[in-house]
Amino acid sequence: MSARAVRWPSYTVGMRPVPNRDWPWLVRWVAGFVFLATAAVGLRSGDTETMVIAGLLLAANVLLHWRSGLAGTILAGLLGADIAFWLTPALIANLVNGEGLHGVVVPAVLAASSLVLLVASVTAVLGRHEPTTAGSGPMVAALIGVVAVVLATGIGLFGDNDGPQPGDVEVALQDTAFVPDHLEVPAGPTGFYVTNDDLFWHTFTVEGTDVDVRLASRSNRRVEVDLAPGSYEIVCRIPGHESVGMTSTLSVT
Repeated sequence: MSARAVRWPSYTVGMRPVPNRDWPWLVRWVAGFVFLATAAVGLRSGDTETMVIAGLLLAANVLLHWRSGLAGTILAGLLGADIAFWLTPALIANLVNGEGLHGVVVPAVLAASSLVLLVASVTAVLGRHEPTTAGSGPMVAALIGVVAVVLATGIGLFGDNDGPQPGDVEVALQDTAFVPDHLEVPAGPTGFYVTNDDLFWHTFTVEGTDVDVRLASRSNRRVEVDLAPGSYEIVCRIPGHESVGMTSTLSVT
């Protein structure tokens, strides 16, 4: 048999090796999953910021099937990095604070899948011109993501975050806004039970005071204050959130 007749399984044509397609394949599948998960969370919560991310993920999925798919791979990797940047610390914070399944499942699924998407995208871009042989890398990356979700969910089963106490003022951080947008409480000790319903981090910050609480996605915090009579502004210190109107007023009488 001549040398020209040799064919390596799936990775050569004649004597010319072609790039391994395993990583681009993983990018397409995980990008599609992250889009569906993000869109589902955004539609359920009504969070505009999450829906914007979902829209960008949809664009990335379309671009993955356009020409070489390079533009879509780069965009998918950037979005994976953005989601992982916010939700990986959120997952850790919720596990440490015992938020339970409600505060663990969504951050775990999106943090793990976004990290897999980031790794797959970077590997696919860096190796697009390098002929390779079949490997177990994509399967290992996907398996690590699944294991991370399972472990986080298992730990979340043991979490049990306390709810509001009688007399607490309940505040929801929802769709990059404080609900309600005006609070009135009597002077003296007051408890606020603050819930972050959005996918990304927020803060409950009372300007001019030492009240500055960070809330991860799907987390709850009870905040006790003792403020002098007056008018205070509540803001979210996450970059860009105050500028889009994430403020509230607090009147202490």
